[in-house]
Amino acid sequence: MNAVVGMGLKADIPALALDSNHEIMARLLEILARGDGDLVAFLECYFDESGTEDGSPVLCVAGYLFDKESCRQLDLQWKDVLDLYKIPFFRMSACAHNQKPFKHLSPVDCIEAEKAMIGLINQYALLGVAMALNENEYNDLFDVEVQKITGDAYTFCCWQIMAGIQTWIVRNQFKGEIAYFFESGHASQSQANALMI
Repeated sequence: MNAVVGMGLKADIPALALDSNHEIMARLLEILARGDGDLVAFLECYFDESGTEDGSPVLCVAGYLFDKESCRQLDLQWKDVLDLYKIPFFRMSACAHNQKPFKHLSPVDCIEAEKAMIGLINQYALLGVAMALNENEYNDLFDVEVQKITGDAYTFCCWQIMAGIQTWIVRNQFKGEIAYFFESGHASQSQANALMI
């Protein structure tokens, strides 16, 4: 998610020490999820590069659904864990292998940091959905003409995540709106964004 700055941001969570990133997140939630009962969905893309030297073709897109207040609380407590372990961000693959920025942590601390982050997600997420596939096999099964309909592997995974969220919406008879945040930077981001039209 790209940060939005210079908007005269104001956080409405009293008695909590806020950093500027949290203020930005709180403001974005107010802009994009305006109703009291609105939800927030985050979709991120993961690549499994452990298969070959050149990187394996496995692609995974995961999405989490939060209510607005839980998202705010997750953001605050996530920052607390980052501060506790003196890390600028959390990435499971780097933490599990004690790689930068986790090099200063002992193996036990890495495990505790992982458990803390997983615990926060379990505590606050309404739903977690993931879709993984082998890009080479996807491209073999769906030629260029078919991919004009299905999209490339990344877009197809995003589509399946949103279908999972739609199933949750129907089952829970949810009537509000959902603000979707797609991780920025993927080459197919514009194609995935078109799913929202």
